[in-house]
Amino acid sequence: EPDGPLMAEIQRCLGVPGIDVEPLVPAALSLLAIAAPFAALLSATAEPAGDNEAGVLTPAAMTLLQHPLLLALLPRAPLVDLGFERLLTRARQTLLSLLISGGPDATGKPTLFALAAALAQQCFINEYVYPLRPKENDAVQALRDRLEQSTSLAARIGHFAAAVFACYMPLNHLAAIQRLRPTSGDTHALWRTLWHQQIEEPAVEAEIQAQIPTLTGSRDKVSLAVRRQYEEHPYPRWVKLPASTVTGQSPSEIGVSDEPVEILVAGCGTGQESFELAQRFRRSRILAIDLSLASLGYAERKAREA
Repeated sequence: EPDGPLMAEIQRCLGVPGIDVEPLVPAALSLLAIAAPFAALLSATAEPAGDNEAGVLTPAAMTLLQHPLLLALLPRAPLVDLGFERLLTRARQTLLSLLISGGPDATGKPTLFALAAALAQQCFINEYVYPLRPKENDAVQALRDRLEQSTSLAARIGHFAAAVFACYMPLNHLAAIQRLRPTSGDTHALWRTLWHQQIEEPAVEAEIQAQIPTLTGSRDKVSLAVRRQYEEHPYPRWVKLPASTVTGQSPSEIGVSDEPVEILVAGCGTGQESFELAQRFRRSRILAIDLSLASLGYAERKAREA
């Protein structure tokens, strides 16, 4: 059985500003996986569901997935684990099935909404990597049509439906999403967080992209193909950069330089390496370039947050 105090400590660390979350993910998933209920569920979903299988999880399984540690992990870093990827693929499909079915859970109980919102954030930062079956795709398109056309969705139903949709594609793909814009008095923190990730942050990045200078153009077919890929999927969508560890240590102890230095980061992507270099070489002048304006927009937004 998992070490309860260790699990609680990892969960606490996930909420500490400046903590590098990604190294904690394997340990956290391992602790969850050795718990008997999770071990059984991971075993049961070890093989992908066939096209003709329902593939949905039981209510007990969906309750298990609302474990506080898992809900804390999902919005913070990609969960790179095949077993959990298959399990979360089934969870996403189950949420969609519950919504489409029109049953008692179609309005989204608070606990189900918490899972949908956290899973939607995970899917966004992992670039919607989970496989999609043909029938599932048809259901997503039907959900999209419903969200675009309905003008009378109650807020709670709309939030849940939109969160499930966001498990398949970003909220900013919905033309009518402004109907569910959070208000100043909105106490729905999970919805505000999801809105911020998938509506507000991409809007800021789009504004930044329009102002980025272009050094030179490219006609190379490979370069253009690479650019198209990263325009659609800026990578990696890192969430938090660890705080600098220079406090209380001399530069020589941790390899930090106070010497002036100019650094070129060619192919900087979304800027994670550039930020790490800026921490390591504190008086540096860094020029970060990339083919993808979307990636540079992401990097500049993160720079403004620092």
